[in-house]
Amino acid sequence: MKKLITILALSIFVLNAHSQIIITGFMPSPKRTSANLERNYEYIQLMATQDITFGTGANSYTVVICRNGGVQAEGWARADQVHSFALTSGTVQKGEYFYIGGTEKIIAGAVTVSGNTVKSTDISETAPIQANRAKWISVHDYVAQAGDVVGNTIASTGDMIQGWTTGTSSNNDNADGIAVFAGATVTATTVPIDVVFYGSKIGSAAARTVSGNFAGYRLPVKNDYYDGTTDQYYGQGANTFFFNPTGMTPTVNGVDNGIFFKLEGEYDPSANTWTSPRTLKLIDLYNNGNWGVLADIEQNVTLPVTISSFTAAYQKQTGEIQLEWKTASEHNNARFDIYRASANKDFKLIGNKTGSGTTNVETSYSFTDRNPLAGTNYYKLVQVDADGKSAEYEKIVAVKTGLSSNAIVVNSSDQNVTVFYKDIADTKGSVEIADVLGRKLFKQTVLIDGNSLNLPISLQKGIYVLSLNTEAGHYTVKFSR
Repeated sequence: MKKLITILALSIFVLNAHSQIIITGFMPSPKRTSANLERNYEYIQLMATQDITFGTGANSYTVVICRNGGVQAEGWARADQVHSFALTSGTVQKGEYFYIGGTEKIIAGAVTVSGNTVKSTDISETAPIQANRAKWISVHDYVAQAGDVVGNTIASTGDMIQGWTTGTSSNNDNADGIAVFAGATVTATTVPIDVVFYGSKIGSAAARTVSGNFAGYRLPVKNDYYDGTTDQYYGQGANTFFFNPTGMTPTVNGVDNGIFFKLEGEYDPSANTWTSPRTLKLIDLYNNGNWGVLADIEQNVTLPVTISSFTAAYQKQTGEIQLEWKTASEHNNARFDIYRASANKDFKLIGNKTGSGTTNVETSYSFTDRNPLAGTNYYKLVQVDADGKSAEYEKIVAVKTGLSSNAIVVNSSDQNVTVFYKDIADTKGSVEIADVLGRKLFKQTVLIDGNSLNLPISLQKGIYVLSLNTEAGHYTVKFSR
């Protein structure tokens, strides 16, 4: 029974897990002009969809790369044609790019000039140009070292991510794949949290029977192109997508070209969905000898404006309503428009608040409705991008003011303040007058037994708030002198 409960708990975790890490690009064919030139140049670009402190056990992640050899019964866990990196130390913030790969930490390989090796742009943590300093989480010599979790060395070719070619052999154009796993264990049935495949055909990467045994690359529960809830392996059902650079510009016309495969899109962590599925963009990082820089590849993968809270509170002393909201992340956010409605829900624009552009830091906002409606006020937010696109936040907040347009009318003269009221039952109560800063200027116990009150207070010209508290209810109204 204990074993059954453990398995059930694990299944629930997998079905509800979101992708804490997403795949945003990779360098499959760094530049080289000699077959013997050092090859620890390949790398994978990832993005965190939440703050992560990598560690052991539940705080670890694994990235696995499969390379053209055709799927076997072990899937992502096969020993050959697969390599892996363990992510067990370091920290990343939500929306931050980070990298895994070979030890060189350069952007696009190297070339030989007059017998000398000329390396591309340094993107290590200590790069001489600060703008080119990338966040590296897992690095090792993949030519000489076996994978951290699964996979052997790849010294025979030095290609960790299979170099792109079409039609030159039976394997080179088969779909290759990259998978991210939560945890430090990868088996044939371990479910990844994100997967991409790329090539010019599925070929031998598709799930099949090998020597009488089922073989397949396991897919995530759900991402932008694969749905592993029913058909759990690549090549099954509708799970046949791969990124295909054939015919794209710049032309991928062989290996060792220094072209970065960038996967652009928009991911919403709160909903665990790609609001804009990833698309492939090829970025030439060699460009006739002009090496690219980090900014060339750290672009166009975004987390949308995420509103984490939205509240409204009535301010009794001033008769105003205070709106407050927080964003967990923002992208291209120009402003928030604030709308208000009464019970008929006919929303009208009452103001706006400037956004923070693009940020992955929690940001707080507030807006004061200084002249709320009588009764219940309803508020909603509409977020507007710099390009004019807008999105309405689904949550509507409501707050009751206690104001009644028909209950109280205040007249103020040089010598006193007269309060006219109706539809208020005879009762005892108290009346207060405060200025707009909330400073109490007058308080008196009163008996409500007619239709008016005369208050012995002389006020200077200005705006004031009168509060009438009775056993029947609380009434607040602004008035001017």
